[in-house]
Parts: sequence; structure tokens; C-alpha cells
Amino acid sequence: MDETLEGKQEANGLRGDGGLKAAPLIEEAAEYAHREFTLADVLQNICEGKQQLWVVSEHEEIKFVWVTQIIKQTERTICLVFAAAGEMKYGWDFWPWMSQWMIGNNIDEAEVYCRPSMARLLRSHGLKTMFEVLSIKPEGVQL
Repeated sequence: MDETLEGKQEANGLRGDGGLKAAPLIEEAAEYAHREFTLADVLQNICEGKQQLWVVSEHEEIKFVWVTQIIKQTERTICLVFAAAGEMKYGWDFWPWMSQWMIGNNIDEAEVYCRPSMARLLRSHGLKTMFEVLSIKPEGVQL
């Protein structure tokens, strides 16, 4: 590889301007998620240490961002991929480093909540369907 990939994690507060530089991609992820969250939500959660921001750059140009959240369950600890956006190739190129971070933090596996079209793409990279998440509005609530 001729390019230089750099990955940075922002957790327990934003130390630099990584969150601001990543803002357009976080906004893109929020739009894709039908505004289930906002940029302000993500930045607040990162500052409070509830989520982590991963910024993957090539020659100082941001190519991919992940927002993750560690969730401790009764029998295991997962890394929820809360949001991701950018050029997917760079997310996969960074996966070996993310894997080492997970191992170092005693995280058993990563989980992704996503649309069916994204699930098909992710399955082609080895992810497996463990659960299906269905939702329903309360009676009387209009879509």
C-alpha cells in the first residue's frame, strides 16, 4: 500500500477538532438513520464518555468514521456500531486495528443495527445475522 492510513479514537471528551472535522460524515450517518440521532447527540455522548468516535484518514483527509458504544450485558460485552459513514473500503482497512482495541477491552463481538440493504452488504464481509429487530408504533400514533 502506498497510502498512509491513520486512525484516531476520541473518547472521554474531544481532545482535538476530530469531532468537528468528522461532523459532515456523522450528519450523513444520521440522515441515513432517518434522524434517529443528531450530530449534537453524538458529540455530547463522546464528551461524556458514553460513545467513541473513530476517524480514519488518509493523508489528513477523513475517509471514514465510526461511532461506537460499549455495552456490558449479562454474559458478554459488545461494541455497538452506532453509526458509520464514508468510503467503506477505509472502514474495512481499519478493522484489524478496531479488532485489537476490542480484544484489549475484553469486548466479545461487535453488533450493527442497520437497514436490510446494509445488512446484505455486511454479510458479504462475514457478518452473521444473530437477531432481527422489528418495531411497531403504539396504536393511535401516525407514521
